[in-house]
Amino acid sequence: MENGLLILGNGFDLDMGLHTRYSDFWESDGWNKAKWSCPEKYLVTSLEKYRITHHWFDLESGLLDGATRLLKTLSPNYDGTDYHASFQILINELRKYIEGQQEHFTPNNDSVAAQILGAINSKLLFRCIYTFNYTDIAKMSERFHVSELPPVHYVHGSLQPNDQIILGVEVEDFASIPSPLTFLVKSNSPYYHYTNLLNDLEMAEDVVFFGHSINGMDFPYFKDYFKRLLDMPIIHRRKRHVTIITYDMFSAMQIKDNLRANGIDVRGLYNKVALEFILTDAIYHGNRAEKAKLDELLNG
Repeated sequence: MENGLLILGNGFDLDMGLHTRYSDFWESDGWNKAKWSCPEKYLVTSLEKYRITHHWFDLESGLLDGATRLLKTLSPNYDGTDYHASFQILINELRKYIEGQQEHFTPNNDSVAAQILGAINSKLLFRCIYTFNYTDIAKMSERFHVSELPPVHYVHGSLQPNDQIILGVEVEDFASIPSPLTFLVKSNSPYYHYTNLLNDLEMAEDVVFFGHSINGMDFPYFKDYFKRLLDMPIIHRRKRHVTIITYDMFSAMQIKDNLRANGIDVRGLYNKVALEFILTDAIYHGNRAEKAKLDELLNG
């Protein structure tokens, strides 16, 4: 798998033993500090309303929902100053929370994530890693006694000393966000940077997603890739392998539904490329078939 890509989402960190869901942050002291420090109380109340309405918490979706609803009530003189200050407080508290998780988590050495890191350490399993997480994968890998990693690219920033996390939204219709609040858009962040992800996806014969829902605001990164897989001449398609490591059959079904909702023919993917799901929960419960799929992946 010398030409392979590993693409990480939050499920990878969770599998390692970190509590880095947005909902974990919501229940932390960091959220309470942000909540009482924000000068723009609408930011807080809109996120709380999103949590109550949706019965779960996606911080970035909550930010978009709040900004969209605010568009209908803004006065002409609103300049977003307090909102921007509150947003920066939220970013700072989120960073502190994730830094604490990174420093103090208990490594799960039996996890699938640990096995992936071990295989990377012992062989050239992937050409590079793209992570949508903020955590410093090189620093965390040391906790698993992993010293060798391919180049790691942080799509949304990181906890590394000279970097910053990029929190925010991505929209195609900028008219849905009030003009004083366009600082919420990720690509407007001063820390936003170019990555070679699209080109690397185009060139890779093996792509492994681990813990990434392939949905929501991150889906535009992958939409063209999946469409090209479906449009590729059949002689090339069979050389392509896409492996999605996710928690269980329900999260796998959700990913497939996400793809369909974004115009990707899942049945067509199965017919035209080697698409496979590996379920971590089944592995932990001794499912031999899932363990065999993971072993095949680890052996390159």
